[in-house]
Amino acid sequence: MLDLQVTSVSYYLAFEPLRGEIHPSLLELQHLNYLDLSNNDFGGGHNPIFIGHLTKLRYLNLSCANFTGTIPYQLGNLTNLHYLNLGWNNGFLNVENLEWLFHFSSLRHLDMSHVNLGKAIDWFQAIHMLPSLSELHLSGCQLSDVVPPLSFSNSSTSTLAFIDLSRNFLSSSILHWLSNFSGSLLDVDLSDNHLQGSIPDVFQNMKSLTHLSLSFNQLEWSIPKSFRNVCTLQILDLSSNNFTEELPKFVQNLPGCIENSLESLDLSLNQFSVVLDLHGNGIRGSLPDPTGMSSLRGFYLGKNQLNGTLTDIIGQLSNLEDLDVSFNSLQGSSLCAIAGGILANIELSNNLLSGGLPDCWIRFQKLVILNLANNNLSGKIPFSIGSLRQIQTLGLRKNNFFGEFPLSLKNCTQLKILDFAENKLSDKIPAWIGDSLSWLIVLSLRSNEFHGSIPRNLCHLTYIQILDLSNNNISGTIPQCLNNFTARSQKGNSNTVISYKYPYIQIRVGNGWIFYNALYVDNALVILKGLVLEYGRNLVLVKSIDLSNNKLIGEIPKEIMSLIELCALNLSRNNLIGQIPPMIGQLKMLESLDLSRNWLFGAVPARLSDLNFLSKLDLSNNYLLGRIPTGTQLQSFDASAYMGNLDLCGSPLPNKCLGDGTAQYSPALVAVKTPTLIKNEDGFITPGFYVSMELGYTLGFCGACGTLLLNSSCRHAYFRFLNDVKDWLYVILAVNIGRLQRRLRG
Repeated sequence: MLDLQVTSVSYYLAFEPLRGEIHPSLLELQHLNYLDLSNNDFGGGHNPIFIGHLTKLRYLNLSCANFTGTIPYQLGNLTNLHYLNLGWNNGFLNVENLEWLFHFSSLRHLDMSHVNLGKAIDWFQAIHMLPSLSELHLSGCQLSDVVPPLSFSNSSTSTLAFIDLSRNFLSSSILHWLSNFSGSLLDVDLSDNHLQGSIPDVFQNMKSLTHLSLSFNQLEWSIPKSFRNVCTLQILDLSSNNFTEELPKFVQNLPGCIENSLESLDLSLNQFSVVLDLHGNGIRGSLPDPTGMSSLRGFYLGKNQLNGTLTDIIGQLSNLEDLDVSFNSLQGSSLCAIAGGILANIELSNNLLSGGLPDCWIRFQKLVILNLANNNLSGKIPFSIGSLRQIQTLGLRKNNFFGEFPLSLKNCTQLKILDFAENKLSDKIPAWIGDSLSWLIVLSLRSNEFHGSIPRNLCHLTYIQILDLSNNNISGTIPQCLNNFTARSQKGNSNTVISYKYPYIQIRVGNGWIFYNALYVDNALVILKGLVLEYGRNLVLVKSIDLSNNKLIGEIPKEIMSLIELCALNLSRNNLIGQIPPMIGQLKMLESLDLSRNWLFGAVPARLSDLNFLSKLDLSNNYLLGRIPTGTQLQSFDASAYMGNLDLCGSPLPNKCLGDGTAQYSPALVAVKTPTLIKNEDGFITPGFYVSMELGYTLGFCGACGTLLLNSSCRHAYFRFLNDVKDWLYVILAVNIGRLQRRLRG
């Protein structure tokens, strides 16, 4: 068999390309199967028609040979072709139609780059009639999707791996057409076309794709989420488009398996905004000069050692969206100088900002996070704060704000974290919080001057996880509807965080690009186990109620015992009375329990020993009695957890219980141990009240005389006892007078 391989001749005549015409004597080579006449100069002549009679050809390369005119349809006779290349002939070749391609059932490689196919409206169908085709090059062919790309789901053409359709007039619908070959595609080039708008979400099944070029188009918006499934992509070229987003936001859909494969990403010549991230670098001195950075969208300088005035510099950044300069020593008072219109974060906590909070928040319509905690801000919270309709986190903790709780916050219905702790706010807790701010997860109002009762409407906060109303002047009873806090009765998911996403990019040298979403992670301070702890990423797992150091009265609602995922409960330093609910053993996840300094009486519930996670317990300074339940957990605490309960006995206390398991106690406390005193809500003065009054009178009279005959140590002890009885009688009298007043009002 004779093979004529002109490429070999071309190699030796590299400086002397073939010229002239191709002689018909080639037809004498009837068994020719390989013909390569590429990279020659045939003077603009026509493709020789007689080549169509070399029917044994399997390889035909006429590229870069300066042919002109119409490609002869007689080439359709070459039904044995595996390789056909007619491209790169100076753009002077053309075709009327591509029907002659229908015969090439064995064709694997087709290159007609820069052949004018503008009249070949059947090119979609022609490609689908080539069942063995794996490589297609139609660059610069003046193609347009004059008819919508059809779906050929029944086509046998599913082997296409390399497609080059660059430099044409194709629209974004071509990507939908390519999804017909998604299972086999390796390399796709659609650069320099008329692709517009967003990239269609058609990549979910392209699980072999390694190279994709969509450069020099008019694409915008962001990358579709289906890119997450392209775990083999190595080269992605999106240069010279109209993407205008902040660069990190643009790539937020790229995380996943693609981070392990991508080696080259070209996003040049777009209109991406600028991000400056110098977070946590120990930078000293004043803020950098923003001259020339007017397009800056993200400014991250938190956790450095910066000083100077904030507003003089930040006010010049008119396109700023995200601002984090927390944990510095920056000063400034007029936050209105900060550009507001487009600011998706303002993080200025832990600085030296002073002055009042400006009344200009109507300019910050897109604000999601506002954290001004730990500064020296003062004055009233302005009414315009309610203009932040998109706000999710509002942190004003540890400043000097005073006055009322802003009514306009009713409009901020997206709030998840509201932290006004450690200020000087003086108001009643608004009942509308439970109705208007129903998405709240954290509500912290501790260490202010709130007064009045806890509104029952707070029970509507079904998502609340941290409720801190401690260190105020709140009175009344604890609402019995706290069992509506369903988030406290459901297990938290450790894989979720309370956060706001802002995308970010990191480059790992040597291993290409890594893409991931950075998060602004919300945090909250929680007093847990006697310590002030800050929770961030694991905040979702913390579920606590802190009502300590107020003026609450009444019993501990048994409904709290249904909040089985509660981690911390602090009701200390109030005037609560009654018994510890026996069902407290249901709170299996409880780590910290503080009921100290109340008027609780009765026995320590035996089921308290079931709380295996309990590591902080304080029941001191109550009127508990009897034996401390035995169990490894309760005996492991220091004796201080039980001190101040005169009739409590057993380990770890030094006073021992009697052999029958009961403790000795003073007759004066008999009435305290009578539960009917508390449970009879409808009675004004109960029998126990009269018994206690009579005993108190008798013992007081006899005691006053008897102490004259006692020694000094007994005398001091007895007077301490009388003082306790006086305090107890005061509480009993106050509670019953309160009941009488409520009945009279009713």
